[in-house]
Amino acid sequence: MDIIQGKSYKSLRYGSFVVLNIVSSKSVDIRFNDTGYETKVRFDSIRKGSVKDKIAPSVHGVGFIGDGEYTTSNNGKNNEAYLSWQRMLGRCYDKNYIHSHLYTDCTVCLEWHNFQNFAKWFYENHPNDGGKYHLDKDVKLKGNREYSPDACLFLTADENIAAAHQKSFSAVSPESKVFHFTNMAKFCREHGLNKANFHKVVTGKNKSCKGWTAYDG
Repeated sequence: MDIIQGKSYKSLRYGSFVVLNIVSSKSVDIRFNDTGYETKVRFDSIRKGSVKDKIAPSVHGVGFIGDGEYTTSNNGKNNEAYLSWQRMLGRCYDKNYIHSHLYTDCTVCLEWHNFQNFAKWFYENHPNDGGKYHLDKDVKLKGNREYSPDACLFLTADENIAAAHQKSFSAVSPESKVFHFTNMAKFCREHGLNKANFHKVVTGKNKSCKGWTAYDG
């Protein structure tokens, strides 16, 4: 196959691209037609169709590797940053996972669709003690449904289980202000409420306690 400047060719996975400039057989400038992504490749990569569009969504329909310093594998094996990113996208956009794990209303922020951005955050925030950690999106922000740098943190398996079983409550004050909380005893101390009586209110057994009512929003 002759490689000609200005001519279009097809890759095996990322659609067609055009040759912009030929410096040598080892340095050819190309641009993908679908995304506009430009990169340098070799003649043999064009002939094999193995050139890659690093901004084309290739992971669960939304994620792309991006152009940057972070790689997806080490010594031929997917690294932890990539696996964490892949699992996160799967929870939100893999229909098989969604149907079985009830993640139908969760999303990943647009910034993290790019693996380069997620990997930078991952290496800056993941504990470096050799332990195993889970990426969590709703301990810092209760009820949060979007994975993002501001909302996420890493938890150990035990911490993740404890957080998952932690009960949350909501109540409306006498001034009609809505409160969301998880520590019933602390909340009652701070607001001068009897814990037993207030618990009956937020669990629907009583209508009110010192003007406080259950929140049903």
